[in-house]
This record gives sequence, C-alpha cells and structure tokens, in this order.
Amino acid sequence: MRVKCTQCNGTGYLQDDRAERIQRVLTEAAKDWEISVGELTGPWRRQDIVEARRYVAEELRRMGLKLKEIGFYLGGRDHATIHNLLNG
Repeated sequence: MRVKCTQCNGTGYLQDDRAERIQRVLTEAAKDWEISVGELTGPWRRQDIVEARRYVAEELRRMGLKLKEIGFYLGGRDHATIHNLLNG
C-alpha cells in the first residue's frame, strides 16, 4: 500500500510500513478516545478530540515525521498549528 502525500518526501509517497504505522496510530487513538478518525482529522476543537490529536502528533513526531507531514495526516493542518499543539 502506498499513500499519496504531496507535501512529504521527494517522490510524493511514503514507504509501505511507515504508511501502515501512521494509519495504525490514527486508528488506535480514535478507538482509545472513542472518536472516529474523521473527528480526529476534522475541524472540531472539542477537548477530547484535541487530546487525541496531540497524542497522535507526539507519536508521529517520535516516528520522525516533520511538522508539515504530521499536519498533512491530521487533516491538512499547517506546521505552525502542529507546533502549537505539541508545545502548548
């Protein structure tokens, strides 16, 4: 499985295992917080959704993703938004 990412690396695609790990992090966080992946990546700012989003951003950062890449997977958010999420 290859995931299209126009803002990621030079080829525009993530490697298979990395894409699967990202999807797994999103899915597990949504399950743990009892929300949908759509809510996790959507515009909502409810406290429980923001907490889940922060957890996902921290996990993706540990995986080595750049702020811009994390923003892409969290609904197309700007890198500055992700920076504030992680340091807020």
